[in-house]
Amino acid sequence: MPMPGSFVESIAAGNVIDPGEMSRVEKLYEEILLETDRSRLAARNASIYAEALLNVARAQKVDIEIGDELHSLAREVFVAHPVLAEFFANPAVHRKRKMAVIEKAFTDKCSPLFLDFLKLLCKHDRMTHLRLIAVSYQALRDKLAKRIRILVESAVPLDESQLEKLRAMLAERLHETPILINRIKENLLGGIRLHVGDKVFDSTVLYRLDALRTKFLARGSHEIQTGRDRFSSNV
Repeated sequence: MPMPGSFVESIAAGNVIDPGEMSRVEKLYEEILLETDRSRLAARNASIYAEALLNVARAQKVDIEIGDELHSLAREVFVAHPVLAEFFANPAVHRKRKMAVIEKAFTDKCSPLFLDFLKLLCKHDRMTHLRLIAVSYQALRDKLAKRIRILVESAVPLDESQLEKLRAMLAERLHETPILINRIKENLLGGIRLHVGDKVFDSTVLYRLDALRTKFLARGSHEIQTGRDRFSSNV
C-alpha cells in the first residue's frame, strides 16, 4: 500500500483515474512485465538500478514499501499526469530543473530512500527508465519469492476453474508459484499459448493450422522436386 499522506494518496484522492482506466493500465503493466527484454540496453540498465535499489531496501527491511512507491509512481502518477512524465523525459530540460521539481514534489511525501533514488536517477539522466525499473524491481521480488508470471493467450477469456487447473499444473511442473495473466487474442481461434520466461508453448488452433500448412507446403515441394528428378532421369 502507498504511504499514508504520500503523493500517490493525494493523486488517488482526486479521482483522476477511473477504475476502468486503472484496470487497463494495470493489465498493460503486467504485459510489459512479461515482455520486457533484458537483452536491450534500456532493460539492462533498468535491471541494474532495480537490483541496487532492492538490495538497499531489503537491508533496511522496506522492500515492500519501496516497491509500492516505485510501482505507484510509474503506474499511477505518471499515467494521471503525462505532462510530468514528459517533463522528466525531455532531454532539453536541464537536470537541475528536474532535480528542483523532485525536491518540491516529493520531499516529505515519500520515504527518504525513495527520494534519494529519484535524485540518483535524475543525476544520471535515467528518469525515463523509471517504468522499466519498476518492472525489473517487481520481477526481482517475484524471483526471490519463487513466483513466476506467465502470459496466457487465448481466443476467449478463461474462467477461474480453467485458470486454477492451469495454475496447479504449472506449479507442479515449475516448482514455483505461477501468476497467470490472461490476454485475449481472437485470431488464435482456440487453445492456449503460454509465455514462460523466454519460452513459448503453443497449443492453439492457429498454431496447428500453421503447422499443417507448413507440412503440406513441404510435401508439395518434395513431390515437385521428385517429379523434376524423374523427368531429368528419363530425358
